[in-house]
Amino acid sequence: MTNYRSLSKALLATAWVFAFALFFAQSEASAQTPGWASQTGYRYAQTPLQRAIVAAANRSVGQSSGQSATGATGWLTDASDGDGDKMRAAISRYAYWLYNQPSRYTLAQVKTQMVGDFAGSAYDSTRKQALVNRIVEKVNEAVRNRTYRQPVSDNDTLRLLGIRKQCLEWAMTTAISAGGYAKGYSATGVASPSSYRPGMGLYRTNRSHAMIIVDIRWDRYGNPMEFKVVESNWGSGWMNPPGMVPWQRTVGTRYGVTIAGHKVVDFGVR
Repeated sequence: MTNYRSLSKALLATAWVFAFALFFAQSEASAQTPGWASQTGYRYAQTPLQRAIVAAANRSVGQSSGQSATGATGWLTDASDGDGDKMRAAISRYAYWLYNQPSRYTLAQVKTQMVGDFAGSAYDSTRKQALVNRIVEKVNEAVRNRTYRQPVSDNDTLRLLGIRKQCLEWAMTTAISAGGYAKGYSATGVASPSSYRPGMGLYRTNRSHAMIIVDIRWDRYGNPMEFKVVESNWGSGWMNPPGMVPWQRTVGTRYGVTIAGHKVVDFGVR
């Protein structure tokens, strides 16, 4: 009788151990269901900051990337590398002609002189002409509205021409607005792929483009297969930097971006 009871207790204990093992195995398998993190919940945006960044990025889709401005956090603008000085030279030349010499030179002649103000820049002839045309348009508009003031700084210049944020500036200011830290191209990448989360940044290692991760597709083994990103200035039509025309930049969504050639940065770490 004693042996039977001992055997029953042993079998019951074994059954409990097996049940717990099966439960945890099923839970782990369920946690690593392949698919998009937003749908499975596996390794989705976990911190309040990550969720806030994802929400802010998604709200921006289809909108202007916002007015560009210089900042102390190291993002690039279209006025960087001396281009702001060249823009201001062309703006000053046109404004002076408009107020003082409209009978001395034709508009075509002064535009040719303005193109010359961009000598030494990385713009080709088509983009130089586009910049000149934009200057003429915006100065004329300011003069009509009696708001024209000769720009004296990069910020003045960016505002006058209505130049919108590039990719890095947009990504950094979006993260900052949600409570995160500014992360430039030199930021240290997240070491372990298992730590990648929506709400982090995805930067090209050649420092040519910056994005915000809003979703991750994982495989059954917990490896990140592709990212869904939100980004500014992804397209064609411009150079220095390549992308959208500076005063037409919008924010869009893109799937299929992989980790190759990129690093993930954490806006929640100083």
